[in-house]
Amino acid sequence: MVDVMTRDPNAMPPGKTAIEVLRLMEDGRYRHVPIVEGDKVVGIVSRYDFSGLELDRLDEETGLWERM
Repeated sequence: MVDVMTRDPNAMPPGKTAIEVLRLMEDGRYRHVPIVEGDKVVGIVSRYDFSGLELDRLDEETGLWERM
């Protein structure tokens, strides 16, 4: 399992917006992000948990940055 897992992965606290989590996933090229409260994992978010609206917004933002 150690061979395929990211050591010390980036995590998000509860309450972040979908786009914030998607940006972290995009920037880090992650498919999953742990949701951590204090020192406890309270959930895991997958890119596939998001609807088309969030993904469309991320694509739009990414396109804007690429054109600058």
